Amino acid sequence: MTFERYMCRAEKVYNQTPSFRIGQAYSNVLNEVQPKLAASIVYTNCDPFYQNDKLSTFLVVVSHFWGQTPTRQEVENYLKEIC
Repeated sequence: MTFERYMCRAEKVYNQTPSFRIGQAYSNVLNEVQPKLAASIVYTNCDPFYQNDKLSTFLVVVSHFWGQTPTRQEVENYLKEIC
């Protein structure tokens, strides 16, 4: 799956599941399609599951690491570079 298709799928899940917050929808779909990448982002400063305001940073990180399996430390280091 491409990053663009992931974005479309996450938006579709969000629109079809009114009980989901937007960050929750994007996190859940990432966990389905790239669970190792999702795991490296959980509980970082860009995890949008509970805080929608982190979604834009989350998407920058996800697009940067798409198709990779970074460690949490690699994600944290990248966050320091971009923030």
